[in-house]
Amino acid sequence: MSDAERRAERRRLAEAATPGPWEVRPGYHRTKWVVSVEGINYGENPAEDTAKHIFECDPATIIADLDRIAELEAEIAERDAAHRRVVFGACAPDELHCTCVPSLRAEIERLRAAIAKARLIVARISRSLDDLP
Repeated sequence: MSDAERRAERRRLAEAATPGPWEVRPGYHRTKWVVSVEGINYGENPAEDTAKHIFECDPATIIADLDRIAELEAEIAERDAAHRRVVFGACAPDELHCTCVPSLRAEIERLRAAIAKARLIVARISRSLDDLP
């Protein structure tokens, strides 16, 4: 099962679970803890940390975590796409993602124009020299 499939299954389970209220409280024997949802006890657990962990993994928390993961994955995908556009020269026309790219392109155009002008000057000088006796 892929990560995306596991997250989809976690979301399905979280959305189907009882929303709460959830609580963790000492069990009947004081050495155990009880996880309770809407007043129904779901068993005693000998480890307080485990009970608290289960309590912190209520459906709303899991859904919020999954939403944040999806948000970050979308952000990473957009950054990867922007990086590929820059690397392969397929930038968007507005090029808002990187201020250096437009500056570099403008400098290239300025230099191309200067080279073209210099070639014309060299050609004129060369013709003038050819006309000398």
